Amino acid sequence: MKESADSPDPSDQGSTRANLLRAARRRFLRDGYHGTSLKVISADAGVTAAVVIQHFGSKEALYAESMPEPCAAESFWEPGTTAQAVVERLLRGARVAGQGTPRVLSGHWHSVSDSSDEIQRLTNLLSGRLADTEDASLRAELAVCQLLGVAILAGTLRSDVLRNADVSAVARLLAPALQGCLDGTAAAG
Repeated sequence: MKESADSPDPSDQGSTRANLLRAARRRFLRDGYHGTSLKVISADAGVTAAVVIQHFGSKEALYAESMPEPCAAESFWEPGTTAQAVVERLLRGARVAGQGTPRVLSGHWHSVSDSSDEIQRLTNLLSGRLADTEDASLRAELAVCQLLGVAILAGTLRSDVLRNADVSAVARLLAPALQGCLDGTAAAG
Protein backbone atom coordinates (compact mmCIF):
# COMPACT_ATOMS: atom_id res chain seq x y z
CA MET A 1 0.00 0.00 0.00
CA LYS A 2 1.31 3.43 -0.95
CA GLU A 3 1.83 5.94 1.87
CA SER A 4 -0.26 9.04 1.73
CA ALA A 5 1.38 12.40 1.09
CA ASP A 6 0.58 13.35 4.67
CA SER A 7 2.49 10.41 6.17
CA PRO A 8 6.23 10.83 6.52
CA ASP A 9 8.26 8.13 4.76
CA PRO A 10 10.05 6.31 7.58
CA SER A 11 13.28 6.29 5.57
CA ASP A 12 13.03 10.05 4.99
CA GLN A 13 11.80 11.25 8.40
CA GLY A 14 15.15 12.71 9.44
CA SER A 15 15.54 14.84 6.35
CA THR A 16 11.86 15.90 6.39
CA ARG A 17 12.22 16.97 10.01
CA ALA A 18 15.47 18.83 9.26
CA ASN A 19 13.87 20.58 6.27
CA LEU A 20 10.90 21.60 8.40
CA LEU A 21 13.19 22.98 11.12
CA ARG A 22 15.18 24.99 8.56
CA ALA A 23 12.03 26.34 6.89
CA ALA A 24 10.46 27.20 10.24
CA ARG A 25 13.55 28.96 11.52
CA ARG A 26 13.83 31.06 8.34
CA ARG A 27 10.15 32.04 8.53
CA PHE A 28 10.07 32.75 12.25
CA LEU A 29 13.18 34.90 11.98
CA ARG A 30 11.85 36.77 8.96
CA ASP A 31 8.14 37.07 9.75
CA GLY A 32 7.94 36.55 13.51
CA TYR A 33 5.81 34.00 15.35
CA HIS A 34 2.43 35.57 14.63
CA GLY A 35 3.30 36.35 11.02
CA THR A 36 4.19 32.73 10.28
CA SER A 37 1.71 29.96 9.55
CA LEU A 38 2.19 26.21 9.44
CA LYS A 39 0.83 26.29 5.90
CA VAL A 40 3.65 28.61 4.77
CA ILE A 41 6.31 26.61 6.61
CA SER A 42 5.06 23.35 5.13
CA ALA A 43 4.99 24.86 1.62
CA ASP A 44 8.58 26.07 2.08
CA ALA A 45 9.60 22.54 3.10
CA GLY A 46 7.64 20.90 0.29
CA VAL A 47 5.19 19.00 2.51
CA THR A 48 1.66 19.49 3.79
CA ALA A 49 0.69 21.13 7.07
CA ALA A 50 -0.43 17.71 8.31
CA VAL A 51 3.18 16.50 8.06
CA VAL A 52 4.28 19.41 10.24
CA ILE A 53 1.70 18.40 12.87
CA GLN A 54 2.80 14.75 12.66
CA HIS A 55 6.41 15.72 13.32
CA PHE A 56 5.94 18.48 15.92
CA GLY A 57 2.35 18.43 17.16
CA SER A 58 1.84 22.20 17.13
CA LYS A 59 3.20 25.52 15.90
CA GLU A 60 4.40 26.29 19.43
CA ALA A 61 6.41 23.05 19.59
CA LEU A 62 7.89 23.72 16.14
CA TYR A 63 8.83 27.25 17.22
CA ALA A 64 10.47 26.00 20.42
CA GLU A 65 12.52 23.40 18.57
CA SER A 66 13.47 25.50 15.57
CA MET A 67 14.62 28.65 17.34
CA PRO A 68 18.04 28.82 19.00
CA GLU A 69 18.14 28.16 22.70
CA PRO A 70 18.63 31.40 24.56
CA CYS A 71 21.20 31.72 27.26
CA ALA A 72 20.26 32.67 30.78
CA ALA A 73 20.39 36.34 31.70
CA GLU A 74 22.95 35.45 34.39
CA SER A 75 25.44 34.19 31.83
CA PHE A 76 24.71 36.99 29.36
CA TRP A 77 25.91 39.67 31.76
CA GLU A 78 28.29 38.11 34.23
CA PRO A 79 29.88 40.21 36.96
CA GLY A 80 32.88 42.06 35.57
CA THR A 81 31.62 42.03 31.98
CA THR A 82 31.98 45.45 30.39
CA ALA A 83 29.10 47.27 28.77
CA GLN A 84 30.98 47.16 25.47
CA ALA A 85 31.32 43.36 25.67
CA VAL A 86 27.58 43.04 26.39
CA VAL A 87 26.66 45.19 23.37
CA GLU A 88 29.03 43.18 21.16
CA ARG A 89 27.51 39.90 22.38
CA LEU A 90 24.01 41.24 21.76
CA LEU A 91 24.79 42.37 18.20
CA ARG A 92 26.66 39.20 17.31
CA GLY A 93 23.75 37.18 18.72
CA ALA A 94 21.28 39.13 16.58
CA ARG A 95 23.36 38.30 13.51
CA VAL A 96 23.24 34.58 14.21
CA ALA A 97 19.59 34.32 15.12
CA GLY A 98 19.86 35.24 18.76
CA GLN A 99 22.47 32.73 19.80
CA GLY A 100 24.23 33.66 22.99
CA THR A 101 21.58 36.10 24.15
CA PRO A 102 18.57 35.74 26.42
CA ARG A 103 15.39 35.15 24.38
CA VAL A 104 14.07 38.59 25.38
CA LEU A 105 17.14 40.18 23.77
CA SER A 106 17.25 37.90 20.75
CA GLY A 107 14.34 39.72 19.14
CA HIS A 108 12.54 36.39 18.73
CA TRP A 109 9.54 36.27 21.01
CA HIS A 110 5.82 36.18 20.48
CA SER A 111 5.02 39.50 22.13
CA VAL A 112 6.29 41.82 24.82
CA SER A 113 3.73 40.41 27.24
CA ASP A 114 5.17 36.93 26.65
CA SER A 115 8.57 38.29 27.63
CA SER A 116 7.63 40.49 30.57
CA ASP A 117 8.86 37.96 33.15
CA GLU A 118 12.19 37.64 31.37
CA ILE A 119 12.51 41.43 31.05
CA GLN A 120 11.85 41.72 34.77
CA ARG A 121 14.38 38.99 35.54
CA LEU A 122 17.09 40.76 33.52
CA THR A 123 16.20 44.09 35.15
CA ASN A 124 16.34 42.53 38.63
CA LEU A 125 19.67 40.88 37.82
CA LEU A 126 21.20 44.19 36.77
CA SER A 127 19.62 46.08 39.64
CA GLY A 128 21.05 43.57 42.10
CA ARG A 129 24.53 44.07 40.64
CA LEU A 130 24.40 47.84 40.92
CA ALA A 131 25.52 49.74 43.98
CA ASP A 132 22.81 49.79 46.61
CA THR A 133 21.44 53.22 45.79
CA GLU A 134 17.90 54.49 45.61
CA ASP A 135 18.04 54.79 41.82
CA ALA A 136 19.53 51.33 41.10
CA SER A 137 16.18 50.00 39.79
CA LEU A 138 15.73 52.99 37.50
CA ARG A 139 19.27 52.67 36.15
CA ALA A 140 18.78 48.94 35.56
CA GLU A 141 15.52 49.57 33.67
CA LEU A 142 17.16 52.24 31.51
CA ALA A 143 19.99 49.84 30.67
CA VAL A 144 17.49 47.13 29.71
CA CYS A 145 15.61 49.68 27.57
CA GLN A 146 18.78 50.38 25.61
CA LEU A 147 19.48 46.67 25.13
CA LEU A 148 15.88 45.97 24.08
CA GLY A 149 16.01 48.82 21.58
CA VAL A 150 19.13 47.41 19.95
CA ALA A 151 17.65 43.89 20.01
CA ILE A 152 14.40 45.01 18.41
CA LEU A 153 16.12 47.01 15.67
CA ALA A 154 18.73 44.35 14.89
CA GLY A 155 16.72 41.18 15.46
CA THR A 156 13.04 41.89 14.91
CA LEU A 157 12.96 44.88 12.59
CA ARG A 158 16.17 43.75 10.90
CA SER A 159 17.62 47.23 10.51
CA ASP A 160 20.10 47.00 7.65
CA VAL A 161 22.16 49.85 9.07
CA LEU A 162 22.54 48.25 12.49
CA ARG A 163 22.86 44.69 11.21
CA ASN A 164 25.57 45.67 8.68
CA ALA A 165 27.51 48.02 10.95
CA ASP A 166 30.82 46.96 12.45
CA VAL A 167 29.93 45.33 15.78
CA SER A 168 32.93 46.78 17.61
CA ALA A 169 32.18 50.30 16.32
CA VAL A 170 28.54 50.12 17.45
CA ALA A 171 29.61 48.76 20.83
CA ARG A 172 32.12 51.61 21.28
CA LEU A 173 29.36 54.15 20.54
CA LEU A 174 26.66 52.59 22.72
CA ALA A 175 28.73 51.29 25.63
CA PRO A 176 29.35 54.67 27.33
CA ALA A 177 25.60 55.42 27.53
CA LEU A 178 24.87 51.93 28.79
CA GLN A 179 27.70 52.07 31.31
CA GLY A 180 26.50 55.50 32.41
CA CYS A 181 23.11 54.03 33.29
CA LEU A 182 24.73 51.24 35.23
CA ASP A 183 27.22 53.26 37.23
CA GLY A 184 25.16 56.45 37.56
CA THR A 185 27.57 58.62 35.58
CA ALA A 186 25.24 59.29 32.64
CA ALA A 187 25.33 62.97 31.79
CA ALA A 188 22.29 64.85 33.02
CA GLY A 189 20.62 67.15 30.49
